[in-house]
Amino acid sequence: MEGVSLSVVRDKPAYRSDFFYPWEKLRHFPLSFDTYTWEAAAKLPSITLEPGKRFEQRLSLEDAYRFDQPGNYAVTFSTVVSILVGDKDGPFADLCPIRVVAEKTEVFSVSANGP
Repeated sequence: MEGVSLSVVRDKPAYRSDFFYPWEKLRHFPLSFDTYTWEAAAKLPSITLEPGKRFEQRLSLEDAYRFDQPGNYAVTFSTVVSILVGDKDGPFADLCPIRVVAEKTEVFSVSANGP
């Protein structure tokens, strides 16, 4: 529901671009809810994780951005994950949703022939 932000930074010549990853390229296309609640979770595609498990979604940079100049780049993907812990009437219900920032940055060089 938060979307995925993308930031592309080049050192020389200095350049920065911040934008959203295309919604249609995400595995779970968003529906419009202001707040993630137990009621909204019943209507949205959701991922349930058992203790100790994880979820990973691979995103292709090429789906969102094309490099037009060589240089040293830092590319950051980030989002906010809203989490419902336990169940609707459980001891954590009043604390939900818990919002966790998820962010990953990679640094690399792009030559005149490509990355």
